[in-house]
Amino acid sequence: MYEGVYFVDADRTISYWSKGAERMTGFKSTEVVGSRCSDNILRHVDAEGCELCEKRCPIAAVIAEGRPRTADISLRHKDGHLVPITARVTPIHSANGETTGAIQIFVDKWASVDIRERVKELEDLTALDVLTGLPNRRSLESSLQERLTNLENYGLPFGILMIDVDNLKPVNDRHGHLVGDELLRMLSRTLASNLRMPDVVGRWGGDEFVAVLPYGGQEQLKAAAERLRRTIEGLSLRVGDVTASVTISIGVTEARPGDTLRTLFGRADRLLYQSKSVGRNRVTVG
Repeated sequence: MYEGVYFVDADRTISYWSKGAERMTGFKSTEVVGSRCSDNILRHVDAEGCELCEKRCPIAAVIAEGRPRTADISLRHKDGHLVPITARVTPIHSANGETTGAIQIFVDKWASVDIRERVKELEDLTALDVLTGLPNRRSLESSLQERLTNLENYGLPFGILMIDVDNLKPVNDRHGHLVGDELLRMLSRTLASNLRMPDVVGRWGGDEFVAVLPYGGQEQLKAAAERLRRTIEGLSLRVGDVTASVTISIGVTEARPGDTLRTLFGRADRLLYQSKSVGRNRVTVG
């Protein structure tokens, strides 16, 4: 099956782990069968980045209630990045109607998007960043210039998140640039998969990223930034015997009438500097 499938008993001990589950999670069947899903193997999180396995597990709820349910959540791949999934959980009943376990079937949410639309989006990009596969600075500048024009002519709001990776240099110095590059790839995948259509994130350069959110209001923009910050804070990368993690600092601003790329990014950069100057792993809005 293309989908990931696994069975658990009433104690949430995993008894079956499909090839699709192996492919989507990076965990082999031999690594998980016999373990309990409540052991935080996949560390499921909700849209706000909150961990679900201990207190709000969909499987535990289905076993307790005896009724199926569907949830849009994310799981942590073995290499550390988040994979957004749609999970369908169905109870397993004995002959006398007792709930004896559950089956979870899950699919990558991107698989539900029309592939032709995704290909068209990629073709429309003037350039991609080689390391991360995200839109590069030239692509972002072109898109943002168009959004500034639309703001001026039609009043269409948008905001940007200026994102800087905290303390990446010590990771490079201690573990080498190959680990640092893999960490940037993991962060890129996580940022891209945890924004909402039609939000866009690209690599501005070095360890800086920019997210463009086509809606206004400081509260909405701040909420999106905090969600990304918390998600990245909980990530770790494993490469061989090496485990590495970082946090991000973010400057958040809404585009204003009369803004140019220079004034917009100047303001975002100052806000980012404030986040880093007060201890990093912060969101500053202005």
